[in-house]
Parts: sequence; structure tokens; C-alpha cells
Amino acid sequence: MTSVLVAPSVAELLTALEGICRVQDGRLLVADEARLRDEGIRTLAWTATFSEDDGAIEAARWLIWEASQTLGAPSASIHELYMARGRGEVGGFTVPAINLRTQVMDMT
Repeated sequence: MTSVLVAPSVAELLTALEGICRVQDGRLLVADEARLRDEGIRTLAWTATFSEDDGAIEAARWLIWEASQTLGAPSASIHELYMARGRGEVGGFTVPAINLRTQVMDMT
């Protein structure tokens, strides 16, 4: 595994992402999707989790969310399917579920 940066500030986080993505007019612009999906997301995830700087944490979380939207992987849920099933509106099948929350970065 390559080394991972935990950015100690927003400025250092943005510097680490140069050539990968940048923020312009409040939007995330992706310059190198492959690098964002590899080293960029690792830097963002580790910074969001382990940085001691509240600003860097918030920025990393926002960038992760924006990256998910930009790259076509929006947050999703089958909650409404479960609710419809509970109301008896659908049935006759099972819904296999797997919780990947703790391993999603390595499992995708």
C-alpha cells in the first residue's frame, strides 16, 4: 500500500490534491479521475478520519461528497423498498443486504 497523507490543514489538503481535482466557484472539478479514485480518495478519507484540524476534516468530508456526486456514485438507500414491503405493497422475494460501511473503500 502506498503511503497516505493525513492533511493537517485545508491548504495542505488542497495542495495534496493538485492535478487530481480542485474547487472552483464552489464546485469540484476533477482533472484526473483515476488518481482521484486511488490516491485522492485515500487522502480524503484518511484526512476526514484522522486529521486533528476541524477545517481539514470538514473540507475532506465535503470533497468526498462532491466527488461521489461528480463521479456518478451518489448516496443511495433501499429504505423505501423496506417500507413498501412492510406495508404489504410488494413481496414474494427476499432482499439480500450486506453492510460495507467499514470496508467500502477497499471493496469497491
